[in-house]
Amino acid sequence: MKILQIAGRKKSGKTTTTIDFIKAARELDLKVATFKHSHHCVAMDVEGTDTARFSEAGCQQVALSNDSGFFWHEVRKPKRLEEEIRDFVDPDTDIVFTESFNHEALPKLLLVRPEDDSESLDKFKPADYIASIYNEADFTDKIDLSTEALRKAWLKAWLAEA
Repeated sequence: MKILQIAGRKKSGKTTTTIDFIKAARELDLKVATFKHSHHCVAMDVEGTDTARFSEAGCQQVALSNDSGFFWHEVRKPKRLEEEIRDFVDPDTDIVFTESFNHEALPKLLLVRPEDDSESLDKFKPADYIASIYNEADFTDKIDLSTEALRKAWLKAWLAEA
């Protein structure tokens, strides 16, 4: 199983890039998982639904199963990313994309914006790759990911490296 961290500041193109990477991996018929970290209060539960009401009542683990899949919401102290992947990802998964897990010792693609400079990105380092969806971003050895086609091609080349 390969893992690729996608990191960067807000509005650097992390979600756009992750979505295109997922599409490219699926074009190769790979089994894909994603993990996203957020500093915002988020939940799978939609206000007024039974699962939201269970959470509001204090339930720390809520599961929802339907014809589309199985959804799990758990309130607990987070584990290290590698433990979460081991515990939750199907062992047959080919690739895991993580978005905004900035401090893990895993291969990392750092996305930069035109207004970013090297110092403002220190908290994301070290990074294995520096890239941008913005042509205006000025970084040495920056990978051009300005189009969906370029993002898909880069991921396919990265997968072929191993």
